[in-house]
Amino acid sequence: MSKTFKDKIIDLIRQHGPIPMDQFISLSSYNYYNNCNSIVNDFITAPQVSQMFGEIVGIWALSEYLKKGNEKPITIIELGPGSGIMMLDILRNKKLANKIQNIFLYDISQKLIEDQKKNLKNYLGLIKWFSSTQEIEENIQDDQYIIFVANEFFDALPIKQYYKNQDMIKEVCVAVTNYELSLVLSGTNNTKICSDHNDGIIEISAYWENYLDFISTIIKKHCGSAIIIDYGYIINEFKSSLQSVKNHQKCHILEHPGESDITSLVNFSYFAEIFQKHILDIEIRTQEDFLLKFGIEDRAEVLKKNGSKNIEWQLEFLLKKMNNFFVITV
Repeated sequence: MSKTFKDKIIDLIRQHGPIPMDQFISLSSYNYYNNCNSIVNDFITAPQVSQMFGEIVGIWALSEYLKKGNEKPITIIELGPGSGIMMLDILRNKKLANKIQNIFLYDISQKLIEDQKKNLKNYLGLIKWFSSTQEIEENIQDDQYIIFVANEFFDALPIKQYYKNQDMIKEVCVAVTNYELSLVLSGTNNTKICSDHNDGIIEISAYWENYLDFISTIIKKHCGSAIIIDYGYIINEFKSSLQSVKNHQKCHILEHPGESDITSLVNFSYFAEIFQKHILDIEIRTQEDFLLKFGIEDRAEVLKKNGSKNIEWQLEFLLKKMNNFFVITV
């Protein structure tokens, strides 16, 4: 009988000792996105709720291009494109689509890439798939206007957790206790965290910073825009934001490793600091404000007149049910 992924994690920890939270998330998420058959059943994203979501992102992208694009051809880059349906909805905007010369999709999941190929079958001549940011950078042509899109990408990236109490700080790690996975605190000498943060749980991610630096560098070099949409916060409450979902039900992050979706809330204030470090102008809005500003109510009326069903429900879900989602545009 083959070992479960959880058994493999337990064996790893027994051999090498407790592992940091970001390593646990990285291993678990890689297995989940590449091997789990229940991804589409575990959670729902805005593009799955309504075509209007991607269409509004397309309107934003066109408005950015008309302001700053100078008639250049567009390379649109999506980080974590899921099943590809948001890109499909973005491309409904023909004024935008006619300017797009390249579509770069960044993903590490072969299972999801197969879905993307099916959903975007009419655009395969424009698409290239990448699994590293370096490859993306090497393939960007100098005459392109770059548009980055990332919806619910950053929340799935691994984070570190630290527990701080006055001058004491310890890292949250995953260990094995009585043959089961458990959370433990491990000593650390990270004095910067001590001096810069309040007491409580501190969440940081080198992955966040690396991707934001990458986006910023490309935009400054080639001229472009970026939109990041995710659930998160502006004011840090210094508590754990990790959650795990399986079959639309929340579960403990240690309960089904490699078989459940593990995510954390995105610190949009930190994102703003990184972009401002690169001297880039940013705006942060709630998802509701963003969708309203770029005309989702008008789009909903058009779809209703054309006979589309459940538009009121879709509108309510996107504007009110996803009330902890924010949008940062660059």
